[in-house]
Amino acid sequence: MNGKKEGKTGPGNFLILAHRGNLFGPEPESENTVPHLARAVNRGFSLEFDINFNREHSRLVLSHDENSLSADRDPESFLKTVPAEGLNALNIKNMLTVPKILNLLEKVRRKSKFFLFDFELLVSDLPGCRFFMKALMEQGFR
Repeated sequence: MNGKKEGKTGPGNFLILAHRGNLFGPEPESENTVPHLARAVNRGFSLEFDINFNREHSRLVLSHDENSLSADRDPESFLKTVPAEGLNALNIKNMLTVPKILNLLEKVRRKSKFFLFDFELLVSDLPGCRFFMKALMEQGFR
């Protein structure tokens, strides 16, 4: 399989996502890094990956957990390389990062290439969360 829209499931196509860029099982040391994600994209896969916030440097970072900022974990350098086709899943790890993530997606002109998810795991106000997600959709985010 090439990771592009593969086969049919009922009336629509489905995507195969490389979780954190992994293609051959978990690789904790390299997942969510620019080279690891780029390798999956170059093989035709869509992605699920995480953007978190590094408090020490007050910067966004490609990571499931807060992690040290490095060139391999810079979300802006990675997002600029994401192909114009395809759809990728961006896991929201911290509600305080959402405005920064949205600004970054706007800046690199990729907001329609990502769907954002896991908001509901971060808040106790589910109706407010649904309202927030709907407002984002009205702004062109998925």
